[in-house]
Amino acid sequence: MPSSPDWSTLAHAYGPATDIPTLVAALASADAAVRERAIIDLEARCAHQGTAYPASAHVLPLLVERLEVADAADR
Repeated sequence: MPSSPDWSTLAHAYGPATDIPTLVAALASADAAVRERAIIDLEARCAHQGTAYPASAHVLPLLVERLEVADAADR
């Protein structure tokens, strides 16, 4: 598992990235609507209007880790 940064020191499109761990965790939800909302929110925060933010690079390893889960929904 990648080490987690201090999200409070990183920013995304809407401010401090303290909500990122919750959004990434929501990707593992059994509820498809929760996963979909998390995907939308992560994209909006980390790649808003095509802009990368300081938090964006730290989210990528977490997403790759999620993709490596063989039975992960919405891969």
